Amino acid sequence: MSAKGHRLGVAILLLSVLAAAPAHLPAGSQLVPDIDRDGVPDATDMCPNLPEDGIGDATDGCPSPRTQWHDSDRDGIADGVDECPLSAEVYNGIEDA
Repeated sequence: MSAKGHRLGVAILLLSVLAAAPAHLPAGSQLVPDIDRDGVPDATDMCPNLPEDGIGDATDGCPSPRTQWHDSDRDGIADGVDECPLSAEVYNGIEDA
């Protein structure tokens, strides 16, 4: 048997095993829809198609306003807290002018 035929046989065997394996959830648990996979269930997500901002507040499920997370100068400091949002930081802890 050629190597290609052997790999094909192994792939078919693996797929048949995976297809036959039942998917189990822990007892008492259920699948909860979360389209954007942000951890906030769609039923309570105020923005079910946009990822969460990670801040527990009244807008759970929604990203923060753009200025809070956007980084115009790409220095790793969000514009909302960057003293010089259009001038990149040199990563020494001192804001550049």
